[in-house]
Amino acid sequence: MEPDKTRENRNEDGTFKKGFTGNPNGRPVGSISVIDKLRQIYRDNPEKFDSFVRRYADNEANDKHQVEMLDGKAPQSTDITSGGQPIFNIISYKDADNNTPQV
Repeated sequence: MEPDKTRENRNEDGTFKKGFTGNPNGRPVGSISVIDKLRQIYRDNPEKFDSFVRRYADNEANDKHQVEMLDGKAPQSTDITSGGQPIFNIISYKDADNNTPQV
């Protein structure tokens, strides 16, 4: 389906121009997010929350996620080279006194 390009608030590709929105009225007053609704349910029914946590903890498929929630995700190294060669070239320059700064 092609984006609607007929309105003056749209760019040629159909995206909104800067300063325009597709929802000018925003979220309706009094609406509640799913997360807020779950918090409300579990606050009002702590036994449901306890039951949910027990089921979650007993499911072995959730073991990795549980560890990540407790300890954080393991650090991951990122190779910023290409075949051992740097991707970025460091460009040196001379300042007003003709000194080359250390990089």
